[in-house]
Amino acid sequence: KQKYFRTKSYLHDVTLRAEPYMYWIAGQVKKRNMPMELVLLPIVESAFDPHATSGANAAGIWQIIPSTGRNYGLKQTRNYDARRDVVASTTAALNMMQRLNKMFDGDWLLTVAAYNSGEGRVMKAIKTNKA
Repeated sequence: KQKYFRTKSYLHDVTLRAEPYMYWIAGQVKKRNMPMELVLLPIVESAFDPHATSGANAAGIWQIIPSTGRNYGLKQTRNYDARRDVVASTTAALNMMQRLNKMFDGDWLLTVAAYNSGEGRVMKAIKTNKA
């Protein structure tokens, strides 16, 4: 929570970073009939920073880890990392969320939880809490 308010201009800065991408991403989400709230997910994941890298080596606005990137066809070389390519990574992230959404029977809350923390972790939590 604190990171969102560490400077008064944080949300303004994020909005400026998001502006070049947000409308295109919204169009992609709309084309797929996915919830429009997903357009805002990169705010939480990376503050819409294509150069963001996490401690787990997740990269780009969608914070995709290397193995997931490879699984979704995102090329990663010394000179190019498609996880940082907004078009390529958005396509991969939306493909992943569509797959997860089918896995979780259309539950978008579980879909986003699985996107963020991993499908195995969410499936384990479901199994644990059904008992």
